[in-house]
Amino acid sequence: LGPVFAKVAQTLATRPDIVSRELAKQLSALQDGMATFDDEVALATIREEFGELTRLVPDEPGTQSASEEAGHKGPLFKSLSKRPIAAASLAQVYKGTLTDGREVAVKVQRPNLLQRVGLDFYVLRLVLAAVNTLVGITRSTKIIQGVLDEVGDGLFAELDFMLEAKNIERFRELYGAQCPD
Repeated sequence: LGPVFAKVAQTLATRPDIVSRELAKQLSALQDGMATFDDEVALATIREEFGELTRLVPDEPGTQSASEEAGHKGPLFKSLSKRPIAAASLAQVYKGTLTDGREVAVKVQRPNLLQRVGLDFYVLRLVLAAVNTLVGITRSTKIIQGVLDEVGDGLFAELDFMLEAKNIERFRELYGAQCPD
């Protein structure tokens, strides 16, 4: 089962009114117990997005670091944790310090996540189509289709980290003085 099924299970864990309390308790293990993925893969993803991870001190004054020679202004991070500080069904998070001293969280999506989510929704739609073929389209299957569409829209939006960053900036603009850093 892929990430969509884990996400649905995590959501159901918060709804003992829909599933039994015992099942909700069992599913809650998926909220806190997600395994990390390979740090080398995550760090390679960060390098691909941001270039050199930490500042390299040039051998001679006046020379450029490798990232500056490659066209980057220099590394973004003064430091970056080697291990994630948190892991979830869609991503894991590393602790970083920018070269200006600000501490940040660096969120890295799991490898091939978009493709895996797409495959999960494809499988779910095939299952729903098979049910519709066997029993006909019913009020229940229409509701399930609607829920599936809503979950899909929300999940694909959640995978858009640029949208998430814009929303964080917008939140900061609206409520920044009232929020801690």
